[in-house]
Amino acid sequence: MKTRELAAIVAAMLLLSSMTVAHARNGGSEGSLKGVHRVFVSVHVEGKSLASSGLTDPQVREAVVLRLRLAGIGVLNEEEWKKTPGKPYLYVSLNDTLLSGQMKRPGGYVCTCSFDLMEEVTPAREPRALVDACTWSRGATLIVPVDGGAQVRMLVDNLAKDFGDAVVAANNNVLQSTQLQVPLEKR
Repeated sequence: MKTRELAAIVAAMLLLSSMTVAHARNGGSEGSLKGVHRVFVSVHVEGKSLASSGLTDPQVREAVVLRLRLAGIGVLNEEEWKKTPGKPYLYVSLNDTLLSGQMKRPGGYVCTCSFDLMEEVTPAREPRALVDACTWSRGATLIVPVDGGAQVRMLVDNLAKDFGDAVVAANNNVLQSTQLQVPLEKR
């Protein structure tokens, strides 16, 4: 490999390891949140880098639930959720992919985080059917260094806050919202 090519690869790896948000997505209508006052929260964390940073299903769920409660959004247990019209649940997903660095040392990881509000809906083309559909969605992809757990926690907290703010706004600020900052801390 030529020196110039090697230098380009090293520069690209340095750039990638220092980036934060590489991609963000928004989906769904804020109007779809009208009438949403309570949700069930389901969390799925997958990846060795996330686990080694202390990001586990229960820990992330606890932080998201706290953020929702601070926004005035009720959190349903499974039994309550089954009895709630539309069965709304917030599906939080975190995944990682390890990046390779020089000398066989990890160079960081790519973390994808998504928040999707799932609900039972009736398609207009088949009014007797009930299907689960995503009615609101936010997400982002980060490229973080190996010790980037704090950046991922901040992303989770920001997306939870975005959901809470969107629900409050869609419901004409009827919910009791607060401006407290609640960072997702490693436990």
